[in-house]
Amino acid sequence: MPRLFFALWPDEDVRRQIAALAQRLPIRKGRPVAYDNWHLTLAFLGDVQAHHRQVLLSGAAQITAPGFSLRLDRSGWWPGSEVFWLAPAVIPDALGELVGKLKALVQARALPLARRPYRPHVTLARGVTAPPVQAQTAGLEPILWNIRDFCLLESISGAAGVRYEALEIWPLSSG
Repeated sequence: MPRLFFALWPDEDVRRQIAALAQRLPIRKGRPVAYDNWHLTLAFLGDVQAHHRQVLLSGAAQITAPGFSLRLDRSGWWPGSEVFWLAPAVIPDALGELVGKLKALVQARALPLARRPYRPHVTLARGVTAPPVQAQTAGLEPILWNIRDFCLLESISGAAGVRYEALEIWPLSSG
């Protein structure tokens, strides 16, 4: 069964900026997330049966929401999940509205949805067992990410590890 999630998928310019910033951050140990896998999850669905996938694709195509800017300007570490991340200090209202619409879509179809609180972030490394040096994470040079679309991603496991593939991308409105 495919593992699916709705996400924001950075363009090449934003990926290059994240890569440059990640080189300067104090990530200790752990496994870096592959450049091509960087994303910001909107709603994690987990294992989804094939017939539900089509329902999600059709429902997401009906969502209307405005585009917005996201400022990635802080980094941190969650010791429980051993994740080092990059995130916005301020969550734009438009991001919260998009997440709310996607969660409503999933719940209206009686599909399972992750229950943990929503904390938008881009995972830079997993298995990070030691905290970063705080002095080095202060004064982060922000990355401005202009969000113009959202997508449904599939997590595909292979011999070389996990990779994410966009199944469909939907535009956000420009006005």
